[in-house]
Amino acid sequence: MSDTGHFTYLNKIKMKTINLFLITHLISLSSVVAQNYVNLSFTSQMQDGSYQALDSVKVMNLTRGWEETVYYPDTVLQMINSVEIAETVNNSFQVEQNIPNPFNESTEIRIQLPYDDNLTLSLYDLSGKQYAYFSKKLAYGMHKLQLRVAIPQMYILTIKTSTHTQNIKLLAKENADAFAIIYQNSIPYAQPDKTQKLNTNKEFQSNDSMQFIGYTTYHNAKKTNQIKTLQTGNNASYTFQFPMGYFIGDVFYCTDGSIEGIVCWIADTIFYAKGIYYGSYGKIISLDEPSQGLMYATINHPTYAFDSIDGRVNTSIHMALRSDTSQYLYKERIEAAKWCTDKGENWYFPAKYEMKAVFDNINILNNSLQQNKGITFRTYEDGSIYWTSTEKEGGEYAYTIYLLENKPKISYLQFYSKRYVRAMKWFNEP
Repeated sequence: MSDTGHFTYLNKIKMKTINLFLITHLISLSSVVAQNYVNLSFTSQMQDGSYQALDSVKVMNLTRGWEETVYYPDTVLQMINSVEIAETVNNSFQVEQNIPNPFNESTEIRIQLPYDDNLTLSLYDLSGKQYAYFSKKLAYGMHKLQLRVAIPQMYILTIKTSTHTQNIKLLAKENADAFAIIYQNSIPYAQPDKTQKLNTNKEFQSNDSMQFIGYTTYHNAKKTNQIKTLQTGNNASYTFQFPMGYFIGDVFYCTDGSIEGIVCWIADTIFYAKGIYYGSYGKIISLDEPSQGLMYATINHPTYAFDSIDGRVNTSIHMALRSDTSQYLYKERIEAAKWCTDKGENWYFPAKYEMKAVFDNINILNNSLQQNKGITFRTYEDGSIYWTSTEKEGGEYAYTIYLLENKPKISYLQFYSKRYVRAMKWFNEP
């Protein structure tokens, strides 16, 4: 080969190498750019697992200090990952963690298919033994399946389509009569909603702390729930679970998604399940109480607030006296009522038997308060005597309540002294 031919040959090899490098680099770069978008998909369901349309979702990035609101019919927020971390992205195929988990006897699995495909589910224990199998050609969209197990233990559920494989762990605490994977139904509107998308240009980075607040309207009642998570650079699907009814110890949320109080009494029963009564409306107790005792004493100066059942009646009398010094010169003595009403609209100072209902369920309420960072009720040894808004006839006493040997005790005090107090409020009152 001549020098000229050799030079031409080397140039061709060099150009091929450069082109291959450029193509590889462009593919890699396009891959990173494609993976730079993170889609957050939102859906919701009621307590019985039925699909529920969302009114809106407030998305808050707690790390960066920004928020966006996704309104119906949008169900997806697309964010740009500003650090361009290349992570495995799952654009359409979605497998939600089973609900509930851990579970008793049966649990629900939701799977979204981006197109018509064969879906296969296999249930294994940790040793690899197979217990249940399901396979069926399904249309695109969201699908709901029920899993039943006959042995309480940890399982691995493998979900396969023609293009994807995913495993989830499940823990069964109680057993059913048999193993089974049962197809239930496709969920209406889930797939059409998926095409709706809101974009944000606010900064996001992998593992930012996020809070999502979901809003919906169920039987003309507004319901709210929230999810907190560390958001990775992957696409993610989130499901809000809204209560059809509330039980004692349940959290009740404000419209901004913060916790307003703990359900302490229900006024109706809409269903009964596993030994628990659920109601649509009732009363909540505040998460907090004063850091120190407050005055409520009526020695020789009665307020005539004698209602034992409805503290709103008593509170109205107290607050009227506080505002009219010509009729009642001792407004500082009923500062407990003011503390309750200062919490906001419709909060009031509970009556004797309202506080009795609270103390009848004190362990449940204390557990819920502790889990949600509220202040638990004090023990008797810590001076846990709480005022009620009910005055004893005669103008010398106000009723109190406390817990002694795990039993609520009603008494009354004559002394011009300071005791603790909790605020109460009705929720969803018809």
